[in-house]
Amino acid sequence: MPKDILDIVDTAVKIELGALISGVTTYYVTTLNHNNDSKKEILKRKSEMLESIAGEVETFSNAVMEYWAYLVEFTRHKESKIKSQNLLNQG
Repeated sequence: MPKDILDIVDTAVKIELGALISGVTTYYVTTLNHNNDSKKEILKRKSEMLESIAGEVETFSNAVMEYWAYLVEFTRHKESKIKSQNLLNQG
């Protein structure tokens, strides 16, 4: 009889120890996965923000370049008008 009780206690300890090791391992792996998922999400958000900013900078740059082209064209036209008037006034 005492041997049966020891066998039962031995089996119970082995099962509990296996469950404890399994639980601790599962907790550790889950924690690592959660941290990695958080880091991936942060990197994904940063990447999306940088792409958005790059697009906005490109749009702004195009608008500035177009404005600059109009300003240069206006200035050239104005200078050619002044030169024409100077030539007419001299002649």
